[in-house]
Amino acid sequence: MGAETGHPVHGLGSLGVPTTDWRLRIADVHSARAVEVAESAVFRRNAGVGHIVAQAGTAPMRFIEIERT
Repeated sequence: MGAETGHPVHGLGSLGVPTTDWRLRIADVHSARAVEVAESAVFRRNAGVGHIVAQAGTAPMRFIEIERT
């Protein structure tokens, strides 16, 4: 298992584009789940979301994130 983000609450919404394939574990106050995200698969996060994201694989993860105001 790799590094994790802690439990931030994001003030702005954002769009992200992975530049590598990802294997993640995402947890919030209700549940935890394994997630696989393919390279170039766009994702969206709304403002006010709080969660812990941990790397579930060993490969490096990279992405481009654009915050929305």
